[in-house]
Amino acid sequence: MNNKKFAIFIALFLTILSLSACSKKKETTSSSENLPAINTKLPTDEIAEDKKAEAKSELALDVYLKQVNSELGNIKTQIEDSYSDIGIVKDGTHGLRITYQMNQTYTIAEETPQQIRDSFKTLNTSILDNMRKAGVIDPTLYFVVLNGDGSAVIDEMFAE
Repeated sequence: MNNKKFAIFIALFLTILSLSACSKKKETTSSSENLPAINTKLPTDEIAEDKKAEAKSELALDVYLKQVNSELGNIKTQIEDSYSDIGIVKDGTHGLRITYQMNQTYTIAEETPQQIRDSFKTLNTSILDNMRKAGVIDPTLYFVVLNGDGSAVIDEMFAE
């Protein structure tokens, strides 16, 4: 009888062992299925994408500047009473520098630069919006207003 009990015990032990081996195998499979996806994107890929975006942005700025400069003659006609010249050039990869040269040299009161800034506020918003729509990333504007003698009244950067 002891042999029968021992044989049954061994059979039972092997059955339990095989069941536990099968369940461990399933756990391993299911746990590997639940692993998060491995990001195979390398940091160099992100750098390359950033460089492409920067290049597109700079190209968009070039195209926008060319369009604005094509309309510069009309703008100069509209402002000739107050300004002798206006120039628009690229400033960096995201910006434009707009320089207004006044006809005369004015004695500038302390509040005058702020009044000029306020008058440019709507223009800033409009130009920055147009630059963004054209595809320029983080656009900036530099407004320079020069007196007739060349002294700076305003030389500031505007960005949103």
